[in-house]
Amino acid sequence: MALQIAKAMGAWVCATTGGPEKVAKVKALGADHVIDYKADPDWSKSAYLASGKTGYDVAIDSVGTATFKGSLRSLRNGGRLVTCGGTTGPLVEADVRLLFWKQLSILGSTMGIPQDLQDALAMVRSGQLKVVVDTVLPLDRIREAHERLEKAGQFGKVVLKP
Repeated sequence: MALQIAKAMGAWVCATTGGPEKVAKVKALGADHVIDYKADPDWSKSAYLASGKTGYDVAIDSVGTATFKGSLRSLRNGGRLVTCGGTTGPLVEADVRLLFWKQLSILGSTMGIPQDLQDALAMVRSGQLKVVVDTVLPLDRIREAHERLEKAGQFGKVVLKP
């Protein structure tokens, strides 16, 4: 969703994902540049280079431990890191010198205000946003859903139906 919202607002978007199949799907959603972090362990350097060596205004990190440091490295002076998840763990490492020398901001976010939801729904209705659903499973297959998430095999949301 973040990719699609950024594109709808006119941003140039560099995204990361794992594996060639997911790279193709992220490109199809509109990313201008996609980095396969599985094939490129130094993805934050590649992201920085893709920015023309200027860095990014905003980086959105939903992963946590595994990516936080690299997300900070990819920002321009005065850039902002929005963190909205910790799928690889809640504890992160950062070089505090990077924060003050580049005057970076870190913002934690879980959701927005009610108007943000209304705006997003309007974008879905108008076709500007596409809700990406990977799998729909009955609730009694919750174990399978969790296993899929743990393996990072999904692309989009895994939905459970009662």
